[in-house]
Amino acid sequence: MTTADPIDDAELRQRTEKWFVRRGVPHFIDRYSASEDVFTRAWPVLTFFFVLEAVSEVSEDLPTWANVAAVISGVGLVVVTLALLNRARGRPWYRRPDTIGPLELAAFVLVPPLLPLVFGLDTDTAVATILFNLVVLLVVYVVVSYGLLPMTAWAVAQLFRQFANVANLMIRALPLLLIFTMFMFVNAEMWKVATDIPGDFYAAAIVLIVVTGSLFMAIRLPQEVRSAGSFDSWSEVEEHLAGTPLEGMGVDGLVDPPVTPTQRRRSRLNVGLLFFTAQSIQIAFVTVAIFVFYVVLGILVVRPDTISFWTGGQSPGVVAEFTMWDNDIIVTGALLRCAAFIAAVAGLQFTISALTDTTYRKEFVDENTAAMRTNFAVRAVYLARFARPGRHSEEV
Repeated sequence: MTTADPIDDAELRQRTEKWFVRRGVPHFIDRYSASEDVFTRAWPVLTFFFVLEAVSEVSEDLPTWANVAAVISGVGLVVVTLALLNRARGRPWYRRPDTIGPLELAAFVLVPPLLPLVFGLDTDTAVATILFNLVVLLVVYVVVSYGLLPMTAWAVAQLFRQFANVANLMIRALPLLLIFTMFMFVNAEMWKVATDIPGDFYAAAIVLIVVTGSLFMAIRLPQEVRSAGSFDSWSEVEEHLAGTPLEGMGVDGLVDPPVTPTQRRRSRLNVGLLFFTAQSIQIAFVTVAIFVFYVVLGILVVRPDTISFWTGGQSPGVVAEFTMWDNDIIVTGALLRCAAFIAAVAGLQFTISALTDTTYRKEFVDENTAAMRTNFAVRAVYLARFARPGRHSEEV
């Protein structure tokens, strides 16, 4: 394929940009902007909240005619606002916006609170609506701008694609994990600690363990990202284009070594989040597997009387009880607490081993690194062939 046909180029560029979004790296799009790329994709969500707020002024304190008037006014407010914004932008009044800038965002935040004031409700309701809309905009921006939903979907799919590698890695790590965690599981002090800790402190301890593992991964992310984005030649880049929209694009005429514009801060953050999400889901899978194992083991071998004895006579707190094979199967809160704490510690140990041990790293990190290199290879050719002159990457 060549770049001779501008129509084909435009279509291919669009397909590539959609591919970036599906892969969870929308900030790889050239001149990625909030007004044209982020809030336009979030238009259905913003419209939903706008309409919901506009017609939500129905109140039991108002007569029926007033509630009907409120709903009609709300719908009319939506239509009039959209029409005025479109006319201000020089678009037909009925068209879906192709850009959503400060004017549209200001209307989203400020117009719905007008109805509570019109219908005589207190100003606190209007202020609360404004604050809520600001929070909605912030959440929508973060989720859509960084492609968190497609990023998570891709990471989950990646887990299933790598299931054999993850399972093999877990099997390799299992002997050490079992030796370490089994000692904790049959230790009375472990059960005593797990049941004595107040709920808030217990949750804080679990969060501390998770944050520690997350920080350990985050510290290594810059190195992983730099390694994934480095190529020695365009022929090496071309090898990673298989299965992408740019497969067969060719790299003829591109001068070695590949030099692409430096990634900006948000672009680097986008890649780091994708890497972090993929690894986190894999670690979460292993952690949940360990939790389930110890819950099942505890149901079979650690009876409520034993738990009470280990915890100094405390009630284990029966959560569920049923009969299987003519025996009572009892799930206790103490068992769930102990299994969750042990699984969290095992997950932290697994994280450290997977990221530091050379043998583990090959199966835990390399597949994700290969996927990242594909992203970077597509970005390199995309920018070399399609980037517009001037600033590259994101503008938001």
